[in-house]
Amino acid sequence: MRVYRVRDKYSLIKVLDPYSIMTLLALRDAQRANAGDINRYCFKYGSPQPRTTTRKLADFKKYGLVEEEVVQKGGFIVEKIYRLSEKGKKLADVIAELLGEE
Repeated sequence: MRVYRVRDKYSLIKVLDPYSIMTLLALRDAQRANAGDINRYCFKYGSPQPRTTTRKLADFKKYGLVEEEVVQKGGFIVEKIYRLSEKGKKLADVIAELLGEE
């Protein structure tokens, strides 16, 4: 794991890498989805492993880029549904515009 020495105020910078960008754009496309569906949406941009997508979603949640909703599916089955927060939407829109993905 890489260690980035970034001041707390700018710590979001260390999250951004190609897999993060793929995940943000996939969430932008999906609007609301579980981690597996988001990973499938990522294949439009690249080929991340499911674990990578899950880690990126956890990082995004930590920095307020995504909102997580826990849905009870019955019994002990729980599904986590993700969607971009306002902050995440702004970032994804800027990245999409830069890449010509409007």
